[in-house]
Amino acid sequence: VLIEAVETGRYLFDSASGVASQGVHVGDKRGEEGGWVSEEINPEASVDAVRHNSVLSKIMGHKGSILIESVETGRYLFDSAHGVTSEGVHVGETRGQEGGWTNDRAKTALMADANYNHKALWKIVEHESGNVLIEAVETGRYLFDSSFGVASQGVHVGDKRGEEGGWIHENVQPAIMADANYYDKALWKIVEHEDGTFLIEAVETGRYLFDSSHGIASEGVHVGEKRGQECGWTHETVKPAVMADANYYNKALWKLVMQ
Repeated sequence: VLIEAVETGRYLFDSASGVASQGVHVGDKRGEEGGWVSEEINPEASVDAVRHNSVLSKIMGHKGSILIESVETGRYLFDSAHGVTSEGVHVGETRGQEGGWTNDRAKTALMADANYNHKALWKIVEHESGNVLIEAVETGRYLFDSSFGVASQGVHVGDKRGEEGGWIHENVQPAIMADANYYDKALWKIVEHEDGTFLIEAVETGRYLFDSSHGIASEGVHVGEKRGQECGWTHETVKPAVMADANYYNKALWKLVMQ
């Protein structure tokens, strides 16, 4: 991936001396410089202790589908929009015809216990902006941030994470399944944690995709060993994926499982 500055469009560039073939790679000697004040470290250079984003790189290069699994509950992000590809519902050739995300075909993204009818399968699609679209395999719909506003309206929560105090707040809206990328609100950043899990952040609002289903792993709610017991996505324990301002109780952390 390229990391592009929003305001200037410039790329983050490693200006440290040399390339790998010249023996400058620090992989086997991390920390030998004793800090970041070193003659070998140039302004804006990559610090040698930063973990390489290898997992995300593999996912971005993966041409198949993925499951997006909540770390705390094991539930899958699920496209609840009507139908599957074989029923002619795929919107790939009709994008934008619905005219927005407030129509009755734009359904809420849910947290299901299994991959029913392959509707928990997704594609990560690179966008020209350097961000990604998250597309449902069966319907072609995009995961969409329905919370109010865009960045230019001052709604971005990046500098005020946690101020809403949780995910039961009037500003917290569901993620939905839209037929197009209206106002760039179907664009996402995938941010990797050190343990190989991810935050999925809406570009326009900075909000995190969040699992609102009950509980956390330590409370015994993880569905990993009992997939499919709910027999569908209309069960009372199936809750929406929502757009939260912070990673409360690690319920904005996800695993991306390549298929």
